[in-house]
Amino acid sequence: MDWIRENLPYIAFFGGLSILTWMMLRRVWAKQRKSKKETSNEPLVHVPYTDDRPFTMSGGPNDLQRWQAEMLTITRQFQAELNTKIHYLQQAMTLAERDAERLQSLIEAAQAEGIKTDNVAVDRLRQAMEEAAKFDADAAPDFGVVTETLCDVKKKNELYAMSDDGKSVEEIAVAMEMDPVAVEMVLSMRG
Repeated sequence: MDWIRENLPYIAFFGGLSILTWMMLRRVWAKQRKSKKETSNEPLVHVPYTDDRPFTMSGGPNDLQRWQAEMLTITRQFQAELNTKIHYLQQAMTLAERDAERLQSLIEAAQAEGIKTDNVAVDRLRQAMEEAAKFDADAAPDFGVVTETLCDVKKKNELYAMSDDGKSVEEIAVAMEMDPVAVEMVLSMRG
């Protein structure tokens, strides 16, 4: 017992350090548990699928959601590029129309002076413009349907099976209730 009385200050000091260390460790462990709980890969809140919004993987793992976000970004970039090309095509058609009118007036002026000319160039230009006018700028594919079809394995395989059976794009579009341009896009992405 004398040994304890002699070393009581040292024992109290090391006992206090041990208690302080234990309290600090518990505090660090509690913070770690809390941070793990906040950043864990627990399933996200599942949003039921409805027909009025595009297909999402809201209940899926983080990697799939990241993949879907990247795919939607690429889709937006593709749509912007397509819209730019449509805009350039419309500008080119306007310029071609002006040139056709100018060419026609030059041919008429040449014929008025007695020079024999034929309208082959003007006819070809007008024919090309009529073909280009059939293109509807608002007929861009519904990218939401393309994304949904690519993400839904059953729907994608059904579309590919119809294509393998020799059905045309229009027949597949009617059967799948999709835009023909969207069907073409899905078929073009087949690996």
